[in-house]
Amino acid sequence: MSQNVTFDDRDQSVLNYSPGWFLTGTYNATSVGQTGTLASSSITNVNVTFVFPTPATEFFYFGIKRCCGGSYLICIDCDPNDRKFITIDAVDPTDDGQSPPVVLFSQKFSVAGVHEVILMNQPDPAFGGNSQITLDRFELTVPDPNAVQPTSATSANLFSTPTPSSTAGPELVGSASSSSSNLAPILGGVLGGLVILLIIVGIWLLVRRRSRRTLYSEEQATAPGPQFQSQWRPNSTFTTLTTPGTTISTTTSRRELDAGRIYSTYTESADDPLPPEYGQVFNTAGPSESSSLEPPPPPLPLKASR
Repeated sequence: MSQNVTFDDRDQSVLNYSPGWFLTGTYNATSVGQTGTLASSSITNVNVTFVFPTPATEFFYFGIKRCCGGSYLICIDCDPNDRKFITIDAVDPTDDGQSPPVVLFSQKFSVAGVHEVILMNQPDPAFGGNSQITLDRFELTVPDPNAVQPTSATSANLFSTPTPSSTAGPELVGSASSSSSNLAPILGGVLGGLVILLIIVGIWLLVRRRSRRTLYSEEQATAPGPQFQSQWRPNSTFTTLTTPGTTISTTTSRRELDAGRIYSTYTESADDPLPPEYGQVFNTAGPSESSSLEPPPPPLPLKASR
């Protein structure tokens, strides 16, 4: 969306006139019942400069054609050192001075921008150098600031949720197909990643189990064997009993002999510095019996009776 903005010939805030212009003129187009203000000059090389106050995509110059000489020069964004003007032929031999302003020059731009326009009067050789320049207004086509930009509308459509409809058109079908085709590779990648992860976990568990088995086998190989305690007793006496047709082995434990009560007749004397003799300390026979250091004989072996 765009709109046209008008800049009247009296608006000197945006128009810069050179000396020689008549700025208080008017026109009266009786043929159409239209009147208005008009700036004009018959002096050669007078000019007016107009710089766009806002970016525009198109420019229009309105003026009144003259019957007896009208040749103008216009330049847009000219190089100050090499100005290349375009000639405007504003001659209308049938003009009687009562015609309304018309478009004498226009130019479009690919993108909205700010430009500089220089309009100048020059001699018209077809009329002996006579030329009268007129200016009613300049008009610019500018983007509508209140209009929704196409890029914004497109973005809104992209993020809006479509309403389900049983009469979906080709566009909706195409969008659904595109979404499905984009979803398939994503799901495939996710499933493939899960499979790879499961394989890695399985290999790890298998290696861990084998390591545990190997460690257990090594521990069993290096563990000490069972300890056996000998049951042999040195004080046991083995006796073999023999009967007709029968041989019996018996074990008889040898009893330890009690030496009896100890009776000591030794009396410590201060005159005897040496320790006492064994017989002086131990006396197994008692006070009335003689001492005997030999133990009693061992018991006789048992004989098996028939």
